[in-house]
Amino acid sequence: MTRKARISLRSLCAAMVSSIAFLPLECVKVPRHYVRMAEPGTTLFLLVAHSEQYRGKVVMLGGAYIEEEEDAQFLRLHVTNRPLDQDYIPHRPPIQKGSEAGSYWVVVEKTKRSVQY
Repeated sequence: MTRKARISLRSLCAAMVSSIAFLPLECVKVPRHYVRMAEPGTTLFLLVAHSEQYRGKVVMLGGAYIEEEEDAQFLRLHVTNRPLDQDYIPHRPPIQKGSEAGSYWVVVEKTKRSVQY
């Protein structure tokens, strides 16, 4: 993933996450309300390749937590991509290299994160 794509993806994630409450970092059932709001069939590859198409929309990506960084305003979570199946359950990509085997950052404003985190 190029630096420009990472920056674009990071800003897109910040916009998406700032519009919804942050869920705890564990396997949880996604509330139906968010499932209905989310763009179906979104993948990390599509999000990076066509980020403008998803701007302002809710998307769901699966992931495994790698690390976190925190400053006065934001919590940043580095996540390894785990594509979601039709029931929104994350799985390892079949091929460990390529478009779906990457990682991404989720940026959450501290004032908008869940109190459970």
